Amino acid sequence: MPDESLQLKTLQTMLIVFQSHLRPESEEDMSQALGICLHLLESSRSSDSVRNTAAATFRQAVALVFDNVVLAESLPTGKASPRFGSSASSVANNVTRSFGQTLSLAFSYGELTMREDLTDVGKLGLRLLEDLTALAAGGSARWLHAQSLHWTFALDILEFVLSTYVPVFRALLSYQQVLRHQICSLLMTSLRTNVELEGEAGEPAFRRLVLRLVAHVIRLYSSSLVTESEVFLNMLVKVTRLDLPLWHQILVLEILRGFCVEARTLRSLFQTFDMYVLSF
Repeated sequence: MPDESLQLKTLQTMLIVFQSHLRPESEEDMSQALGICLHLLESSRSSDSVRNTAAATFRQAVALVFDNVVLAESLPTGKASPRFGSSASSVANNVTRSFGQTLSLAFSYGELTMREDLTDVGKLGLRLLEDLTALAAGGSARWLHAQSLHWTFALDILEFVLSTYVPVFRALLSYQQVLRHQICSLLMTSLRTNVELEGEAGEPAFRRLVLRLVAHVIRLYSSSLVTESEVFLNMLVKVTRLDLPLWHQILVLEILRGFCVEARTLRSLFQTFDMYVLSF
């Protein structure tokens, strides 16, 4: 099909541009470029090949944007290998395989000084993060000019960003505020088990991604998001006592098991919660 060939060539050209010195630098140019990817991804007239290419191009573009944020804000580099497509593998496999690498990098950063000011590149990345969070919550993205996006796709990208670019959320106040007030709020709502979820939100793939995001918040950000992490831990433990589908209980137990097999995570949780209580 001529249209399909043109669409694929457009996406391939965009990826080349993203990876070169010609990449869009202004917020408007970047939003238009990313918006093209999302339009082709969500269009009902796009073929499977175009959708897959658009998804891969958008994912790579997001990674490049946050790579540039790290450089522009002079943050520590070094990250875990990009891991997209988590819905295709089990939580247990992902926990045991990537747990050590992600945590080793996270602990190696140490304590970073929080600051408020952002470069233009940092502001661009923040706009992207806010829109990704809005799309993951089922809303629309004003900056990306996107009305909707599959929740699992948006959550998968959010998980990648949270687990890969830890210094961004530890050192930049604006990013941490989005994590605290928007992403954590989204996760708390998605974790609720007292309502019947319909459609995509009730599927195992969606639940798996939500639980993985919660696990990353607890592992990597509990020292700065103390209240949120405590709420998440209580919600996870509560789920084990509820009459829920077996697959849901297994997902939660695998996440809790992941905390228990990593000594540094247990020590971090103990220092954050138990030592604080014992000091009184």
